[in-house]
Order: sequence, then structure tokens, then C-alpha cells
Amino acid sequence: MKDLKHDLINNLNVRSDDEFKVDSSLTSKVSQFISSDVLKTFIQLKNTKILNSLAASYDPHNISDAVENLNPEELLFFFKTVNSDESAEIFTLLSQEKKEQVVSAFTSDELQNIVSEMQIDNLVDFVDELPSNLVTKVLLATTRSDRKRISTYLNYKEGTAGSLMTCEYVEIEEDKTIKECLAKIRKIGKEKETIWKIFVVNKTRILIGTCNLDILLENDEDKLVSDVMNPEVISVFTSTDEEVVVREFRKYDISILPVTNSQGRILGIITFDDIIDVANLENTEDIKLQAGVINSNKPYLKTSSLELYKSYAIWIVLMVLLDTFISIALSYMQEPLLVIPVLITILPSIMGTSGNSADQTSTVSIREISLYDLKGKKYLSFLFKEFKAAILTAIMLSTICFGWTYLELKTGMIGDYKDVTNELEIIKIVSTVSITFFFTIIVGKMIGATIPKFAKKIHVDPAVITSPIVSTLIDIISIVVFVVVCHFVLKIPLFN
Repeated sequence: MKDLKHDLINNLNVRSDDEFKVDSSLTSKVSQFISSDVLKTFIQLKNTKILNSLAASYDPHNISDAVENLNPEELLFFFKTVNSDESAEIFTLLSQEKKEQVVSAFTSDELQNIVSEMQIDNLVDFVDELPSNLVTKVLLATTRSDRKRISTYLNYKEGTAGSLMTCEYVEIEEDKTIKECLAKIRKIGKEKETIWKIFVVNKTRILIGTCNLDILLENDEDKLVSDVMNPEVISVFTSTDEEVVVREFRKYDISILPVTNSQGRILGIITFDDIIDVANLENTEDIKLQAGVINSNKPYLKTSSLELYKSYAIWIVLMVLLDTFISIALSYMQEPLLVIPVLITILPSIMGTSGNSADQTSTVSIREISLYDLKGKKYLSFLFKEFKAAILTAIMLSTICFGWTYLELKTGMIGDYKDVTNELEIIKIVSTVSITFFFTIIVGKMIGATIPKFAKKIHVDPAVITSPIVSTLIDIISIVVFVVVCHFVLKIPLFN
């Protein structure tokens, strides 16, 4: 065991236990992988000094990845050993399952060392996801003021700016000097989420401006903060939907967004790292819904097969029920197509290609609505642009299909059909296919562009209903258009 210890120390470029310390010349923590085996070994050796040095020198994200692989006993030893300054940040980055293991095993007094160092927004998110039997234990480990703030934040509706914000920011009154402002930053700045942007308020705490730290440093300390602040404030209300918040960050290319009440008093801020998490969750949800999968907040690797089955089954059953309408349409329309059997073999290609083209436009439409909330003239411009693109796509595809279908029939690629007897008959059939493609592509793309907007109008997530509705509509329309074109070009009666 002793030899293993020395090997590990050598691998970490450390000469001995006494010399295992953070290099003072480093300006940031070591951002390289650390194996969970390293932590396990020093935990087995009960070497608290090296564990603290590792936690202090390595990036907390890398440490948390290693901690995830510790068993419950090792996990508890690690958090009882490591200083609260480092352990709080590492704890914040752990999975909910690991957090609950720690909370279950610790007393409220032991938890106090961790939660006292956690930022309030991370603490709120943590408490919100805890089982009810563990919430009390965590709250007892917090201060009275933190409990009050947690209660306030938990009352904000999920998915709003209020549920995302943190109160860890620096505000200053407009009549204070730059010198007073810098003194305040030095005093409380370490506890705050950010000190780069300072929020300026009047005597009634109404937000009237912002000031970046570099502006304060560049100006005379005797100047008033109000003289150097930026009065143009971009903010949101506590009730603002998180999707709107994401759009504000993208639109104005900002890293911090203040949150106010209806009177304009600042209540908190939302930082870029929090909004990235929201955007990732929104994107994941949309991708899953478009694929017909019920969204779950659980990580995939922690999701059981039964839970996966439940997320798949509902949409699969729904699609089977919707496909019934396609079967009904085909049952009414198949008789005319049987006059020339080769037409039946071509129909799946028409339905599939039209559906794919509609999916292209619906995906773009959902994304544009999500990012830019297309309204009024913007949406009409989007619709007109997609219509022009649909016509160009339809012309291109119908031309290619004319030549390709002709080649299929002439070479017998799709079967030797005796009913196709002469050149004129072949030209009529390929013309029918080409015309059908032209119309179904245009109609499909227009449906793909309008269904998401309609869903948004009735306050339904476009990703939820677009895929099944577009798929079913396009298949039915493809069948109907194909039969109608066959009637006019090939003189096949619609009904016998």
C-alpha cells in the first residue's frame, strides 16, 4: 500500500505528503482529468491532507466526475474531510442521486459546512428536487435568512425568470461615489455570483442603470456612480417565461440579466451559465418530442428500461391510431390505382418524399419560432420565403422524378408490368408522378410551416403536435393528390 501511495504521488508530480500543495504560481485550477481511483486510494489511506490539496488544486468539475464513482462510504469520507470552500462547489456539481446519499447520511450540523458555502440559486434548485423527507434536514442546516430566501424563490412558478434568478449580486445607490462602490465590492464581492456588472438603484430600490467594473476602475474615485452608469437597462419580470429569457440573452448578447418586479425594483439576476442549462434542456425536450418520445428530466443512463418503454409507447400507439385515417383514405382510393398496378408501387415513394420535405420545413419553423418568436410581418416574410423555396424544390424534384421514374419503367427496375405497353403510356405515368410530386412538395412544406405556428397560437408546444399531425396529413394528401392527378392525366375514374 505504501508503494502504491508513492507511485500515485509521483504521477501527480508531488515529491511527498508535505510537499503536496497548490503551486502559488498557478492563476487557475488544474483542468485535467483525475481518476476516481486516485481519490479511492487516498480515502483508503485516510490521507486528508492530500484529499484537501486535490480538491483545492483541481477544477471542481473534474473532481465531481471522479466523486460520482465513489461508493457511499467513500463519498461520506470525502465530504467530511474536504474543506467546505471546495466541497460546496463540488457538491453542487454532483448528480441528484449522489447529493441525496450525502444528505441522508449527514446530520444537519454536518450539512451546514456544505450548504453554508453554496450559492443561493444552487441551494434552491437542490432543495426543490429533494424528497420531502430530506428537505427539513437541509433547511435546518441553513441560516434563518437563507431559509426565508429559499421559501421566496420556491414560490415562483417553475419555468419563469423568478425560478432561475439568484440574489447574489452587487447593487449600489445612485448617490454613492465610485470609491464607496469599490469598497463595497471588496467587502462583499467574494460572496456574490458576479462583480463584473454592478446594478444601480435609487432610494426606493428601483433599478435605474448598470455599471461594469472596468468603467469604475477607469474613472476618478470621487465621481458619483450615477455619472458613469449606463441608464439603458435590459431586464425581465419574475413572471417572464424562461423561453423569453433565453431569447433576450441571444438577442442582446449579454451574460447577465436583472430580474425586477412590476414596479421595477430589482429582485435578482440570471447569469449566462444558468441560461445555458435552460437552453440545453429546452433543446433536448424539443428533439425528443419531435421524435415522439415523452421527455424526462432523468439522465438517460439512470433511466430504467420500463421508464424508456413508457416514454416510447404513448407516441407509438398514437401514431398507430392516426395511421388508421391513412388506411381509410387508401381503402377509398386504391381501386382506381389498381387499373394500372404499377401506380401502387410508386405511391410509397410519393408519401415518403412528401413527408420528408414537410419535416424539413416544420423543423425549421419550430426552431425559428423558438428562437425568434415569429409574429406578424416576420412570420409572413418567413412563410413567403418558405413558399418560394417550396416551389424551387418542387420543380427540381419533379424534374428528377420524371427522369428517374421513366428509367425505372423502361428497365423493369420496379417490375415487369404488362399493362404498360407503349411509350405514350409510360410518358403519361411518369408525368403523373412528376405532377404529383410538384403539388405534394409545395403543400407539404406549407403545412410544415403553418402547423407549428398554429400550435403556438393555441398555447401548445409546437414540437408536441407537429410531427404526428404533419405526418398523417401529408400521407393522406399524397394519396388524394395522386389519385386526382391519375384521373386527369391517365383518365382513370375516381370511383368505379
